[in-house]
Amino acid sequence: LIEQKRGKEASDLAAAINYEGTRNVVDACERTGVKLIYTSTDFVFDGAFAGYTELTPCEPVNVYGKTKLLGELEVRRLPHSIIIRFGLLYGFNGYREPNGFFGELMSGNALQLNDVEPRQPLYVDDVGYAIEKLLASEYAGILHIAGPEVTTEFKLGLALEPLVRTSSVLSGVRTNTSRVPRPKNATLNAVHARKMGISPRSIEAGVHEIRRRYDN
Repeated sequence: LIEQKRGKEASDLAAAINYEGTRNVVDACERTGVKLIYTSTDFVFDGAFAGYTELTPCEPVNVYGKTKLLGELEVRRLPHSIIIRFGLLYGFNGYREPNGFFGELMSGNALQLNDVEPRQPLYVDDVGYAIEKLLASEYAGILHIAGPEVTTEFKLGLALEPLVRTSSVLSGVRTNTSRVPRPKNATLNAVHARKMGISPRSIEAGVHEIRRRYDN
């Protein structure tokens, strides 16, 4: 949604959602004593190197990353809060619901997908399972969650596309086709999450689950 806007309009929308909206939620949690789990992004990093840990200083390069980081700073006012960071999500939520990356493939439109930037695709349901586990724990602070494989948007698209068509409309590009700067390599170190028993499924397993739901 934010990438569809330009200039100040994009900045204002990102700030309203990611910063001001988060601040309002934090204020409510502060008043009621409710534990907050905030979903953030790998885009809080600059992409200068791979394997960012929870302790790596944040240096976002675009409005989305900057406003998500501002949201994180608000959440840190709550001593028992949790911030989970992850990158590219995929999954199938049903024909009448938004489907993000997979929804773009379902549209049938020709797509140019980045085939250079390393990503760690994460099946969307695994975020929910992680949140359930964290809610039942005493954990507080920042946690990185990532899929077990490093690949590109284009290669993920190729893995998912046979679920919706037999002839490909995807092409891989080696340049940033987005309207905004993007980190070149914002892969996350998710060792801490794995030690806690949070182990997201492989792309193959994610494709299998989407096929089961999509065919029904």
